[in-house]
Amino acid sequence: MSRMDKVRFGVSVDKNIAEQLNLLAKALGTDRSTLVNEALREFLHDRVHVLSPHLCEGVLVTIYGHEVSSEISRILEDFEDIVVARTHIHDSNKNCVEIVYLRGSSKDIISLERKLRKTNVFTTRYIANRRFS
Repeated sequence: MSRMDKVRFGVSVDKNIAEQLNLLAKALGTDRSTLVNEALREFLHDRVHVLSPHLCEGVLVTIYGHEVSSEISRILEDFEDIVVARTHIHDSNKNCVEIVYLRGSSKDIISLERKLRKTNVFTTRYIANRRFS
């Protein structure tokens, strides 16, 4: 990519994020712009599917404390028509890790992800596998 293909714009980030970005860039022998470009590319890949309704499939990973496990299970059961497979494990800190393979409309997948994020989950991330139909 040539310099002509790039756009420069200002972005404000938390100080600790900037410090971590600097440390990572140095450790990897690269610059902040390259890291930010790579992070945004990955973020957009995972999220751009919300722009147009379609059928899609992918993996949803959710990590949460045991105290909300019944709420998470209820939410996932409400979306059983798009849940292909589901695995529940515990990490070394005894947190729940739910790995769910989804197949269905992007609208339903986005709705599921939003509902999970509204609970007290530590993190939820949908990784699109492919777009079909």
